[in-house]
Amino acid sequence: MSFARSAGNPSLLLSILVLVGLRLVPGWEASAVISRDSRAAGEPTKDCTAPLRVMTFNLRYSAAADGNDRWELRREQLVETIRSSAPDILGTQECLAGQAEFLREALPDYEFVGVGREDGRLGGEMCAIFYRRSLLVKLDAGHFWLSETPQVPGSKTGTAPCRAWSPG
Repeated sequence: MSFARSAGNPSLLLSILVLVGLRLVPGWEASAVISRDSRAAGEPTKDCTAPLRVMTFNLRYSAAADGNDRWELRREQLVETIRSSAPDILGTQECLAGQAEFLREALPDYEFVGVGREDGRLGGEMCAIFYRRSLLVKLDAGHFWLSETPQVPGSKTGTAPCRAWSPG
């Protein structure tokens, strides 16, 4: 996915291939704030050289039987964590359609890009991306599957699980 800052130099393109690509490394499930600066949460940036706040978060799919850690009991804390970190770009892993919809409603300052890996719409997990609409403008978007037929939703190679990538 490519973005341009909504204020300042429109030729500045940002690629978050690394952000989404982190999910492709086997066993990588870490959540981290990659860059921080002194802006208050939600404060717009007019300086295109200011660092971007980028965060990735493994949501843990909501169908998991996690007892006291189940989605319904942790989702408000998740939103509080995201708001307090105030990322400009948020990448998610193991995000299901219902979780994406919840985050879209809870984070109205963010735009959303993502599709389910099973059908290219809402089916299955997605690596959804949320970005601050007051700061970034989406220039391009797309999704592909890590298979012999990358444009076919739900496609996979051999017996490997279905893997999708949403670089934008």
